[in-house]
Amino acid sequence: MCIEAYAAALLDGEGCIQVGTNGSFPLRVRFGMTDRAPLDVLAGEWGGNVNTLKQRPGERLVYYWDINCSYALGFLKAVEPWVYGKIAQVELALTYPLFGKRGHTPLPVEVAESRVRIREGLRAVRESL
Repeated sequence: MCIEAYAAALLDGEGCIQVGTNGSFPLRVRFGMTDRAPLDVLAGEWGGNVNTLKQRPGERLVYYWDINCSYALGFLKAVEPWVYGKIAQVELALTYPLFGKRGHTPLPVEVAESRVRIREGLRAVRESL
């Protein structure tokens, strides 16, 4: 099996690409599914963790796989050739600038502005679908 093609299909159907709103504007790729096994495969290949969130009584358990920043970029680069439905989001996310922020060191203004533009662009692409 071509794991990258499989992951791209999952991204098209179940994945979310976003840039956070906190001070560092982290890039995040997230999948949410009721079947944990595919998410464990992704975590084994690209890192990250599979977790659950609290659920209401009677609801099915939903598993989430999250990866951030450089891990998210590595994943998106690997699956890009096979992505179809979310290709515009992937291409935009791949322009995300990495910056070695540590602790309370503020992001340079140009990096923060670029990340905000990417966040707004991702939102616009999602809303246009």
